[in-house]
Amino acid sequence: MSSGGVFLQSVGAGRLDAVRAMLDAEPHLVNAVGPHPFWGGRPQALHVAIESGRRDVFDLLRGWADTSIQVTNNARCAEVVRYLEGLGAPI
Repeated sequence: MSSGGVFLQSVGAGRLDAVRAMLDAEPHLVNAVGPHPFWGGRPQALHVAIESGRRDVFDLLRGWADTSIQVTNNARCAEVVRYLEGLGAPI
């Protein structure tokens, strides 16, 4: 399995220490698009964290991620994150 696939699995499983270590070693992973670790699609890590309800992982990723990137299957996810943050929502 590719490092991106392992990264997305770690995000979805909430393995915060593993996610942090992978980002330290390969920061580009935060914006990489890869196969969804649990079902179809090609999300970014932020999308997987949101869908999996992994708030702690989301908070970590949010500091690293480029939320201006649009992904075909999840194009509106980054927009939703920016919108909610703008409203002061506790994301």
